[in-house]
Amino acid sequence: MGKSKRSLFVSFKHAIAGFREAFTKEKNLRIQLLLGLVAIILGIGFKITPVEWTILLLVISMVITSELFNTALERTLDLIDSNPNGTIKIAKDVAAGAVIFTAVIAIVIGLIIFIPRLIQLLAIFFY
Repeated sequence: MGKSKRSLFVSFKHAIAGFREAFTKEKNLRIQLLLGLVAIILGIGFKITPVEWTILLLVISMVITSELFNTALERTLDLIDSNPNGTIKIAKDVAAGAVIFTAVIAIVIGLIIFIPRLIQLLAIFFY
């Protein structure tokens, strides 16, 4: 195996290990992945369009990515000072705020995609 192939394999191995670490230690990441899976199941059930799939998968990936970056930043800042105050606290709060902002936008987009379909489904049952 050439050096570049081995390096690529090692990079993937480290990336998977990092994701596994975040998954096992970060409850919010597990919740976000579960909600993403629910959205995917709804998308399959409601047969959303290719454009809606693209948007849905993008916002799911944005939430997961922002949570992973937040986790990496928090762990790094904890190495500097495990009792955050001042600038470190602000940095951690801002990173968490980015995750919340991304999640709220994802929820709004999910509602835009799924509410009309849920209304149609309810209309079938009640009329």
